[in-house]
Amino acid sequence: MQPTLIGLLLAFIALAATFFYFGFLHRDRGYASRAQAGFLVLAFMLIPFVAFVLVQQAGATRRLQAYDIVPLPAIEYAIGITAGQGPVPVWVFGGRVTDASALDFYDDPATRPGWEIGERGATMLILRRDGARLSISASGGRIIYMMMP
Repeated sequence: MQPTLIGLLLAFIALAATFFYFGFLHRDRGYASRAQAGFLVLAFMLIPFVAFVLVQQAGATRRLQAYDIVPLPAIEYAIGITAGQGPVPVWVFGGRVTDASALDFYDDPATRPGWEIGERGATMLILRRDGARLSISASGGRIIYMMMP
């Protein structure tokens, strides 16, 4: 899970608790209605959305492994909301990833059972299996997997 989203979720929860206190428990100020509105927006829109994104990110590596691809060991967290779902799944991971080491990792057939290397570039690798295509690219501390049926 993305560390910045975890921090954002905790900040939203703390802010929602503050708004709840000043909006519902300590209402003698002139800003109670704004605090109530802020609490409602945080509690029913922002906090559930960020929590949903984190839940989607939590299963990202498991969904990648379902396609018989071993995730790069340098991966630390998933980035984004889709994280390997949909008709054209895309995974974006962050971590201690260097361009060359990410692609060299997949030179070993044990890391990609059943997949054959179709093309290889400086920062991208394309694997093929049974008409499906998986592109793996690494750049700037991120690794991106994109499955094309």
